[in-house]
Amino acid sequence: MEFMNEEIMKNLQQATERLGKLNVDQSNPWQSLNQMQQIFDQNFWNRLTDLTKFNIVKESISQDTVSNVSDKKQESEVHPEEDPSVDVFETLGRIIICCDLPGLDKNSLKISLLNGNQIVVQGKIKEHHLAEYRINTERFEGRFSRQIQLPRYINPDTVKSNYRDGQLELSFMKTEHHRKKSEVQIDL
Repeated sequence: MEFMNEEIMKNLQQATERLGKLNVDQSNPWQSLNQMQQIFDQNFWNRLTDLTKFNIVKESISQDTVSNVSDKKQESEVHPEEDPSVDVFETLGRIIICCDLPGLDKNSLKISLLNGNQIVVQGKIKEHHLAEYRINTERFEGRFSRQIQLPRYINPDTVKSNYRDGQLELSFMKTEHHRKKSEVQIDL
């Protein structure tokens, strides 16, 4: 299969070289079209199709090998390098957290309060519905956990939450008292 790939690439390179040497006669541009038709004959397109099929099969084999190993890890692992971006705001009476979570599985969202002034946001970013056709990716999908240090103590019972356009916004009343640990109940 690898030899076939090299042969196809060599033939495509030769076609490119022939195209570069194309003689364009300004008085008879249709002749150039005939020359191009000879270069891009049915054989050329068949080779190009074979090369594409070869690369798809090769990519599929390597992805299957990698994904069999990584899929099992990805479900259970948290990816700290893929922490969602967060902004923290402080008004007179509230602390507001804005977290970028496009594709969030809302049922997976868990928010905890630690030491009265740290919020932990955990959840899962869903796989895109066109994932099986993906040829390149830069966006994260899978489980995440983000710990956010707050400038003041907050009351977790006063949470107001909103999830819209891929952004989670949490708003808490500030307090002087601090709780060691607690779950934060939110409705999205």
